[in-house]
Amino acid sequence: MNDSKTELIGIMKFLLDVDDLSGTNCERRINEVIGMGKEASQSYKLKATTGKFNVCKDKYTKEMIEYIKETNADLLYYFGYANHPTENNPTAFFTFDNHKQENLDKYYGFRKDNEKYVKLLARDNGWKGPLYHVNKDETFDFYEKSTLEKVQEPARDWASRKLGYKK
Repeated sequence: MNDSKTELIGIMKFLLDVDDLSGTNCERRINEVIGMGKEASQSYKLKATTGKFNVCKDKYTKEMIEYIKETNADLLYYFGYANHPTENNPTAFFTFDNHKQENLDKYYGFRKDNEKYVKLLARDNGWKGPLYHVNKDETFDFYEKSTLEKVQEPARDWASRKLGYKK
């Protein structure tokens, strides 16, 4: 799917935890951004040197491509890495001449699963994720303080070296 408006609406519905943006300021703003043209709402920028999708495809042999297609067809459709007979997918890396219905049924399935599980977990059960406060004693419930320090220390170290701060 390469539809910026649909992508932006999906992101905002998720972030705002709502099912519909109709008539909201958010919907108006999304329409303004889309009206500004492709550059304003581009989610994936092509390299200036090539200006094309899938330019590295020639780095794989035909045998490699065929092996990946044979062993991972269901996942290639599920994540949208495969072509579709009725939809334009400019980012499809793998082209299938013959499409099996069970694979077509999985096409971009991760999007449907994301929506289903967000609704199931977050909305229907009243689940709210724990707040995460950086540089305070509060952390996610499932991180022990020593584990959190191990996760954050490399980033702190890099930032202090890059920005010239001393610990």
